[in-house]
Amino acid sequence: MLKPAAAVTAFAVCAAGLSGCGSFLNSFKYLFTPEPTRSVSSQSQSGSAPAVRGQTRTGYGYDSLGSDELKTIYNTIDEQMSCSYSEEFTVYGSLSDFDEALGAYEADHPEAFWLDLDSRYSYIDYGDSVSVELNFEMEGDQLSEAKQAFDDKVDQIAALAPQNADEYHTEIFINDYLIDNCDYQSGASMSHNAYGSLINGAAVCDGYSKAFQVLCDKLGIQCVGINGYCPDFNKENGESSDTGHMWNCVNIGGEWYHIDVTWNDGDTHIQRYLYFNMTTEDIRKNHTISPLYSNGSDPNELYNVYVPECTAEDYNYMKRECVTLYSLDESDELIAAFLEAARNREEYVDFLISEDLDYGEATQAISDNYGYRWIEEVNYYNSDGAQISTDSNFYTYGSINAVTFDLQYTD
Repeated sequence: MLKPAAAVTAFAVCAAGLSGCGSFLNSFKYLFTPEPTRSVSSQSQSGSAPAVRGQTRTGYGYDSLGSDELKTIYNTIDEQMSCSYSEEFTVYGSLSDFDEALGAYEADHPEAFWLDLDSRYSYIDYGDSVSVELNFEMEGDQLSEAKQAFDDKVDQIAALAPQNADEYHTEIFINDYLIDNCDYQSGASMSHNAYGSLINGAAVCDGYSKAFQVLCDKLGIQCVGINGYCPDFNKENGESSDTGHMWNCVNIGGEWYHIDVTWNDGDTHIQRYLYFNMTTEDIRKNHTISPLYSNGSDPNELYNVYVPECTAEDYNYMKRECVTLYSLDESDELIAAFLEAARNREEYVDFLISEDLDYGEATQAISDNYGYRWIEEVNYYNSDGAQISTDSNFYTYGSINAVTFDLQYTD
């Protein structure tokens, strides 16, 4: 379960050859050009439906079970998981039936942090029945106290969410809360479950994913966990291999999207929303989605109980919130975004390069001269305010055609 390093390239804004008379002529040109404005802002776009507060349990795991026998096993597991102590019990069916039902239960109950993921259960297989004992991380009073602390924490976080927010902005709150309050720590106590993320503030990808689903359930957003694989880069030998990973799908505005909060919790500003509400096509560029459980699936392999097809882009954060640059020479909306940032003395401007442009050529042109020209224009229109320095750098994110400017000011 991994968290990648930032895949970025940094460029400095080049001012060479763009001073003196040329700069004077450009400034003279601006005298006859109205200040650019953004034609559409994120604030003016219609929002998603209001999030309905209160427990919204998604039962896709239960619904995935194809027989009444499997659902009976699921319900038995549910009863046993509510006990303060693990006890031996019998289920009627095969061991693979039990594995399938347990996987479905875990998919629907991300809050069940007390199941020991290193050794989920002990069993004796009798062929047509299985004697099972679930293995708990803790029992008795310790478990009761931990459950109470967990429930209290979820309630506290839910109380911090913006009141009357729609699904989209509630989702932003959950994403930001986890990024701000959880650190990616491999080997930390209970790092593979929601308790590690929400109580201990340390988790790996499945801890992030389960905590995200718990908070979505609490705040009225349909959410499922997605199991799969992602490339893990070995810095020592330069090789890459696939390793297990977990993220989520959410239903916003009636459409499903992929979101990977672990990968949003990066080292740079723009990473915060790079994997926020993506299509299946886009997430597959660096995520491999495991198949659905089927008869004979290896319980030691990752599988899913439900994987929605995600095709909508309306609530993709980057496309919704950021300007898209369609032409280097027709950049009024981007200039307006820079102006807004400068007047608020913000540190960053994020934007997308249209897929109709060659991303490499466009970013090289920005480095060579366009970046300087944009800063010059912004400084002209904001002559009485903060002036952006040409020492500013920008960073490229070619996987999603994104660019972020790290703004430096002259005073």
